[in-house]
Amino acid sequence: MTPVLSVIMANYNNASYIEEAIDSVIQQSFQDWELLVLDDASTDNSAEKINTFNDPRIRDLTNEHNLGYIGSLKRLIKEANTDVICILDSDDVLIEHALGEMHKAY
Repeated sequence: MTPVLSVIMANYNNASYIEEAIDSVIQQSFQDWELLVLDDASTDNSAEKINTFNDPRIRDLTNEHNLGYIGSLKRLIKEANTDVICILDSDDVLIEHALGEMHKAY
């Protein structure tokens, strides 16, 4: 079943923060989402941290070469399965009811 909204996250060398960012999506009260996490050829252990999440709503993608933030966002938008997209930076977190409020506003 297609989710209601997509959360897209471009990541480059944010291994220190990426797990908390992903957890903030998983912990949302609104649960009808997909999370696309794109590692933009990081040189730290970001990819390993992203791969530890075992949730079918999370899709992890990798750029072979660094495309930069905008190039990565463009790829993520193309990969999203919904028309409603939330951008979450990999060094940021969502407050508990953020996705539900976004969905209501849509």
